[in-house]
Order: sequence, then C-alpha cells, then structure tokens
Amino acid sequence: MLVEHGHLKFAEKHLRTACSISPNSVNHFVNLASCLALQHKKAEAITACDKAIELAPNDLRLLQYRKMIENEEVGTNIVKIDNRKNYK
Repeated sequence: MLVEHGHLKFAEKHLRTACSISPNSVNHFVNLASCLALQHKKAEAITACDKAIELAPNDLRLLQYRKMIENEEVGTNIVKIDNRKNYK
C-alpha cells in the first residue's frame, strides 16, 4: 500500500525489514523488487527479484517480472503480482 501511494523510501525501509524478518517470503521480495524498480534502483530490484525466483523457481511470472525490471517496464500495478498466488 505504501508503494501504491508513492511512499517509496518509507516502503523500501519496511520491506527490507520484512525480508530480513521473513527471509523465505516470496511476497516480501517481490514487493521490495517493485519498490526498488520504481525508484530506478535496477540492480537492487533485480537482486530482490532473483531472491524471489530462488524461493519459487517454478513460478514463471517471476521470470517475466525480472525481464520487466531489466527492460524498465515496471509500474505500480506490478506490486499486485503476489496476490495471484499464496506464498509463505
């Protein structure tokens, strides 16, 4: 929700905390990747997305999302990718 409302730096801080508290949460890493991509932190966004892919290697949507980050095609609607599948 913070990302969707444009509070990117605040959201990034909280998402990084969430990732460290729950390092097996695909949702947290996808949301962190989105937040970073929206701030044009491409390398960091790809790293966060790679962690999500490591946690859910069979989810092809994550590979597509990584490609979108690489091509700088990320919009605020991408944050909702995690709502399609229930991860830990």
